[in-house]
Amino acid sequence: MGLFIDDKKIIRGNEDKDVAYLCTADDSLSGEMLRSLLADAGIPCMIKDRTFGGTLRVLSGFTGCGCDVFVGREKLEEARELVEAYASATTGTAEDAAPPEEK
Repeated sequence: MGLFIDDKKIIRGNEDKDVAYLCTADDSLSGEMLRSLLADAGIPCMIKDRTFGGTLRVLSGFTGCGCDVFVGREKLEEARELVEAYASATTGTAEDAAPPEEK
C-alpha cells in the first residue's frame, strides 16, 4: 500500500444509485461549511473524510486531509450551482469586499 490514493476508486466506492459525489473540500472546516450551506438550502449531504482524516478529527476535532461531499442524485445539479456560487463569492480580493467610499 503506497502513499498515493486513487481518488476515483474512493469516490466510486461511496456512490450508489441514490448518492452522488459533489466535490472535495480542502479540510474538515471547509467540509462543515459546505454541509451547513447545503443544509440551509434543504439539500441533505454526507461528508466522508479522506485517508486517516477521521482519526485526526476524533483526536483534534479538525483534519487538513480533505473530505468528500456527497448529496442525493436528485439534488446534485442544485447543489453544484449552490457550491459554485458560494465559491465564486468567496474568492474575491480584499478590495472587492471593502465598502464603497461615501461621496
